[in-house]
Amino acid sequence: MRRARERAFFALAVATFPLACDRSMGSTAPLPSEARALRVASSPPPDGQAAPDPTPSTTMPQSTPPQSTPIDIRADLRAATIRHGESATLVLTLTNLTQSPLFVPHPIVATGAVTLRVRLPSGEERSVTSAASFPGVPPRRANARLLPGTPQAFGIDLRALVALDPPGAYSVVVEYPWKPGETWTSSPLAFVVR
Repeated sequence: MRRARERAFFALAVATFPLACDRSMGSTAPLPSEARALRVASSPPPDGQAAPDPTPSTTMPQSTPPQSTPIDIRADLRAATIRHGESATLVLTLTNLTQSPLFVPHPIVATGAVTLRVRLPSGEERSVTSAASFPGVPPRRANARLLPGTPQAFGIDLRALVALDPPGAYSVVVEYPWKPGETWTSSPLAFVVR
């Protein structure tokens, strides 16, 4: 049964856009932008001094804050009104803004990659993850390979993760730790179940 549920989630992920996964069981691959630092002279040297070597250096930067986020993340609901029994699909779209492939935790396959905080009509909040962990089973590490400039959409059926039985107004907040130490959080996405 668990295998069938995983296949259903994976089928939703690849239904709209092509997907390449790195299913390594090791740690997450480093981002290509972190692999190398380039040092180039930014101003002319003072008189009497030699100009610095403008060739690239392959040393790792000590602590250079990123200039901008290399990924665009968006979360949307396919429908703002959902009838009882219909799927409530949340679409997480990731776009690589760099010039080389980018590896990020797979939003559907990797254990605990996406956390959804669903607010019920009663005001109660439930927190669920897109891929559950099971006692005694090591967490699954899987990466999605994002090609430069190509948006990839991942569909998550909210009904498969949380009961949306009582009719009323709901909202969901998506949390996606796309890189160690950096978690993207959506604004609340409102929807109504009739």
